[in-house]
Amino acid sequence: MFDRFTERARKVMSLARDEALRLRNDYIGTEHILLGLAAEGSGVGAQALKNLGMELRKVRAEVERLVEQGTSTVSGSRLPFTPRAKRVLEQSLEEARTLGHDYIGTEHLLLGLIRERDGPAAHVLHCLGVDLEAARSQVRALLGAEPSTRPFVIAPSPFLEEAKARFRMVRGLADRALAQVEAAWWFEGPGPGENSIAVVMKHLSGNMRSRWTEFLTTDGEKPDRNRDGEFEIGPADTVEALRARWEEGWALLFRTLDGLSEDDLVRVVAIRGEPHTVLQAVSRQMTHYAYHVGQVVLLARHLAGPGWKSLSIPRGRSKDFEVTREGGVYRPGDSR
Repeated sequence: MFDRFTERARKVMSLARDEALRLRNDYIGTEHILLGLAAEGSGVGAQALKNLGMELRKVRAEVERLVEQGTSTVSGSRLPFTPRAKRVLEQSLEEARTLGHDYIGTEHLLLGLIRERDGPAAHVLHCLGVDLEAARSQVRALLGAEPSTRPFVIAPSPFLEEAKARFRMVRGLADRALAQVEAAWWFEGPGPGENSIAVVMKHLSGNMRSRWTEFLTTDGEKPDRNRDGEFEIGPADTVEALRARWEEGWALLFRTLDGLSEDDLVRVVAIRGEPHTVLQAVSRQMTHYAYHVGQVVLLARHLAGPGWKSLSIPRGRSKDFEVTREGGVYRPGDSR
């Protein structure tokens, strides 16, 4: 989602994190986003707050009065968003769509906060005497434009079906490569300290379990994940165990995608604390898995030696074959 943010909107989110840390909170809530808007100072959102008499000093004092200071000593940048804060980000995207904008600016963040009427930020504004509808009108007045009728396209409607087809193609490439080497060879790397097929399978399986478990409601980087351990092979990592985790990971991925609708594509999920739309999160994993499956194919080809059967068009025979959208190879004129 951050790739749609303007520089000022990115600064707001950075300032929101700083405010959360200052208050020793181990999360980013709507109140921190409001503080970030006020602290940014120069965007449309900040200007609207100033026009309503909302100086940073006043907002900060009211937040500190209403929100209990935490005890967290966390100093890193990976603070999770509260459910309300995530909804604000989703609503900011919707506000941008309504206005016909292809970016998310500070004005959209403020409009998203206003829509979350039961959240701490809206409560702070109410306590400071701000009428939420007046705040909305102030933002629109500063923009100087009525909502546009120009369509704002998030994604083509069949995105999820296309994504599932691509994941199936990537998984098929891996399985066809694995079928050409003895399972005992999975543990042989090309050199000291380099990844073997077993390591790549273990890493991908761990990633899938972490990313796709409770995909819509929890961070994609689960607290119990040991990513570094995925690159180490131990006694428990037998062929049978690797196969089982491999099957479970892919099954979880497809179950999760089957449970999504096109309307979910603009919902916000987190990966390592960073907000993504569902569309962005799915696309990110598609790229990641294709990268590692490419490693599996290369390793399998090396191990199979002269007996390797090409998974695509054999070298020097491009005119003899075609490739389907799903990655299958066929001869022109064959019945399919």
